[in-house]
Amino acid sequence: MRSTSYKTPGFFPCRGTGPPGLRTVHRLFCLVPLSMASVSADYDPLNDDEERQVISPQRKVTLPKVQIAVLMVAYFAQPVAITIIYPFIPKLVIDLHLVDGDTSKVGYYSGLFDALPLLSEAIAVLYWTRFSDIYGRRRVLLCGAAGLACSLTCFGLSRTLLTIVLSRTLQGAVDANTAMIKTMLGEIADGDEAVMARLFSFIPIVWASGSTLACVIYLSSGWY
Repeated sequence: MRSTSYKTPGFFPCRGTGPPGLRTVHRLFCLVPLSMASVSADYDPLNDDEERQVISPQRKVTLPKVQIAVLMVAYFAQPVAITIIYPFIPKLVIDLHLVDGDTSKVGYYSGLFDALPLLSEAIAVLYWTRFSDIYGRRRVLLCGAAGLACSLTCFGLSRTLLTIVLSRTLQGAVDANTAMIKTMLGEIADGDEAVMARLFSFIPIVWASGSTLACVIYLSSGWY
């Protein structure tokens, strides 16, 4: 098969073989500008921006351990308070005769009691964050902890559907500590992504520990 050499100004010559149509396609895809002749063969344009960045030495950041510990303890109360009542809700619904013996409705009331604090918190959290910007984060944390304790006490003493609904709604309305604690951790990091990743890695650990403790409390209570 005849081989044809193509010479185009400003490009490397390419050699094509085969029918004229195939040689034309081969010629189009083989044209390499001479200006790229000096580019290294292992050049990767995707890493070009990374190579241009100036590598600066990592600065050592001293974290306020006491403040972080206090925030984690405050956050620890969230999963405990949320998880510990789950096993008691079905029995509470039956004991208060809310379903009149129809156990198929227990799931409906359990889901209702679970959704109420989440809904009220979604509405109230924006106002609590604005309040914290004006009066400080500490006041909001204290209000959230006090409101959480008060709402759980009211829930435990509830004997009617109305009081249960009010206590569960109150829990979400006065407790914005989950969002507030994450905000304070972000402020401690001060824009440092490495520090922020390190601080936020404690959140799932604390949440899992609190949820586990709530199950242990329920099993040790003997109310099942």
